[in-house]
Amino acid sequence: MRWAAALIVLMILGSASSETGEYNIIVEENGNALVLIGLEGEGVVDIPLPLDVSYPQVFNAMYVESADGIEVSLPGNESVTVAYQTSMITSKTGMEWSLDMVLGGIYKATVALPKNALVKSAAPKAGHSETPESKNIVWDSADNIRVTYDFASAQVTPTTMEPTTTTLGATTTTVKATSTTQPVEEGGSFTGYVMIGFAVLLVGVLLAAGAYFTFLKRRGPTDGMRKVMRTLSGNEYKIVDTLLKNRNGMRRSDLERTAGLSKSSLALALNSLERKNIVEVDRTYTTHYVEVTKWFKGL
Repeated sequence: MRWAAALIVLMILGSASSETGEYNIIVEENGNALVLIGLEGEGVVDIPLPLDVSYPQVFNAMYVESADGIEVSLPGNESVTVAYQTSMITSKTGMEWSLDMVLGGIYKATVALPKNALVKSAAPKAGHSETPESKNIVWDSADNIRVTYDFASAQVTPTTMEPTTTTLGATTTTVKATSTTQPVEEGGSFTGYVMIGFAVLLVGVLLAAGAYFTFLKRRGPTDGMRKVMRTLSGNEYKIVDTLLKNRNGMRRSDLERTAGLSKSSLALALNSLERKNIVEVDRTYTTHYVEVTKWFKGL
């Protein structure tokens, strides 16, 4: 009898899906949220979706719609990422915001709030951490999470701007015009042409400098990238930031040296970033090549 019971238990365990997952929820001040779900394992997983999500992005897996979300078929040999945006997991009463979310299973979860958020409560009990751009609430395992928070009052400092200030790209140049009256000597017309030519050249240089600094600025992370980077650990952030500063990819050995990470720390962080579909590692040759994914570059 005991052997029969044990056999039944083994059959049940064998037929059940085995997966691990992690939620990363990036919340903006207006309550909108970007949700990233990383899944690994084999089997079919039910992911509940808010009502305002019609077309979630699913990478490396097939899925079908279900009554309350989607059913994702995990391939077992690679990580799966589900991404969507929603405004329906947060609500506001007076000055207080609350975030409520059903995860659809027992998963690790991280909620990244804006830096000026004041966390009032979190359930179930959670850990807290901070990055330069966010305040994070972290659960090692949860199936339903709730956070209440509000925002610190911003202190507005009066600023005085001169009406003659002109902004060119990332540079600001203040031009003060003065008028003087001097006797015009013979040959003054030639001097005037020289001054006009010099002024035109100066304006051209300033415009070129502004365009150059604007170009450099655009090469940095986009707003979508920054939202995702707010949820990363210190080493993960270093890796992504270093890749973006080096045309989105570089050799693994160069990345290790530039980011200042040990081989073990780099390996752990890269594995995590691959699961989140943020970076991919080309292991075709002896020297591995690391680059950010097309999905991340498209944010």
